[in-house]
Parts: sequence; structure tokens; C-alpha cells
Amino acid sequence: MRLLLLIVVIFILGFVSFQIYRQIDLYYSLKEQYNEIEKRKKELNEEILKRNQILLDIKNRLAEKGVIINGEEFQQIDLYNFP
Repeated sequence: MRLLLLIVVIFILGFVSFQIYRQIDLYYSLKEQYNEIEKRKKELNEEILKRNQILLDIKNRLAEKGVIINGEEFQQIDLYNFP
């Protein structure tokens, strides 16, 4: 009877230890994935800022030449075309 009780206790301790190990491993795995996603997010935000700066520069150069962009419409301001 004591042997059976000892085997059951050892089995329960082994199972609990395995579950604790599994949860810790899952935590570190998810933490690593989160860090990779954050790194990729920063890279994409930098790319978006660069592209927005390029678009702003293009709009400014066009505005210097008399072309105004309203949404998706282009309006050219010159001597022959008054809005």
C-alpha cells in the first residue's frame, strides 16, 4: 500500500514539475516572439516615416511649381488657370 502511495506521489510531483517547466518554456518563447515583433514594428515605423517624408517633399516641390494636391485631385495654379 505504501509503495502504491509513493508511486502516485512521485507521479504527481513529476507531472506538476513537467507542467511548471512547460509554462516557463512557453513564457520565454512568447517573450522572444514579442521582442521580434517589437523590433519589426520599429523597422516598419521608420520605413513609414521615410515614405511620408518623401511624399511631403514631393508635395512641397509641386507646390513650388504651382501644383496643389487636394486629396486625390491635382490643381494647377498659373496665369491661365485660376481656381
